[in-house]
Amino acid sequence: MLVFRCRDIGNNDCVFEAREATEEELVAKIRAHYREHYGAGLMPPTLLDRVLRAVRFEPEPTGAQEPPGS
Repeated sequence: MLVFRCRDIGNNDCVFEAREATEEELVAKIRAHYREHYGAGLMPPTLLDRVLRAVRFEPEPTGAQEPPGS
């Protein structure tokens, strides 16, 4: 799972977090957040570059564990 948090690029006042399986889906979600939250149009290429460098991979949660002996 690819993960991005605004605070990872120094925007500590924003609690936005995006989690997606692909970079394409993640970037679409981040761009929508940028437009809606910051009232801006297209994300400048320099900002997108910073965002992409801050993306991390985190394993998906495994969900509920099965009881022992199942």
